[in-house]
Amino acid sequence: MMTFEGVMQCQRYNQIINHYNTATTFPRFITSHMISDSENTCFQMSVTSCNGVDTIIVLEKQKNISTRQPTSLVVDDKLEEYHYDCLIKDIEYTVTQSTTDGPFKCSCMQFEHVRLLCRHIFCVFKFYSIEKIPKQYILRC
Repeated sequence: MMTFEGVMQCQRYNQIINHYNTATTFPRFITSHMISDSENTCFQMSVTSCNGVDTIIVLEKQKNISTRQPTSLVVDDKLEEYHYDCLIKDIEYTVTQSTTDGPFKCSCMQFEHVRLLCRHIFCVFKFYSIEKIPKQYILRC
């Protein structure tokens, strides 16, 4: 059985190792979010500029959603008939960028709520040929 001091020492050691690894290694892009798929799902539709603000309309193509509905009653265990309803829902998002101070804001507000850039902003980064994520969007641990 470990003592309280032993547990604290182990936690301190792990924290030092994690801090060292964070400071000396290059982070890998690992996410369960669909950001990495933005190239296939998001498309810049239009760009307008007014009073130093660019407004970019981004279309996000949603994947097909199929729902299975029974079309007839089950007479026996082997006979089932179904029809499939296919729902396709494309959504438009508005990304704005101030040309004076540069922040990007999306109408989905993912960055404001979750502190992760959304795929719509990544689509706009591609449009502006931005190859590195601006520093203001890289948050400390």
